[in-house]
Amino acid sequence: MQPVNHPIPQPAPARVLKLALDVHLQEHVVAMQYDGSAPKPPQRFKPKDFPAWVEKQIAQGWQVISCYEAGPFGYGLHRDLTKLGVTIRCAPRGLAPLNKKISNRA
Repeated sequence: MQPVNHPIPQPAPARVLKLALDVHLQEHVVAMQYDGSAPKPPQRFKPKDFPAWVEKQIAQGWQVISCYEAGPFGYGLHRDLTKLGVTIRCAPRGLAPLNKKISNRA
C-alpha cells in the first residue's frame, strides 16, 4: 500500500492595510491602500473616531501598517495605534542627528 501524501495546509496570506496619516487637532486625513491595490481617496476622521475604525479593520483580519507625518498630534496617536497592534513603518525622525542643515531658500 502506497502512503498517501496529503498537502500541508498553508496559512492564508496576510491581508495588509497600509495607512498614511496627516494628523491635525480637528481631524485626521487618512489615505489607505488595501493589499497592494491602488490607494483609495483620502478619508477624514474625527480624532475620537479613528482608533475605533482601526480596531474594526484589525478585527476583520487586516494587518495594519501605518506611516504618519510628525507633528504635535501624531505622537499620541502613534502610541495609541501601537497599543492596538498597528505596525509603524515610517516613524518620524529629526534631521539634527543626520547633521544636515535645512534651507528654505530656493
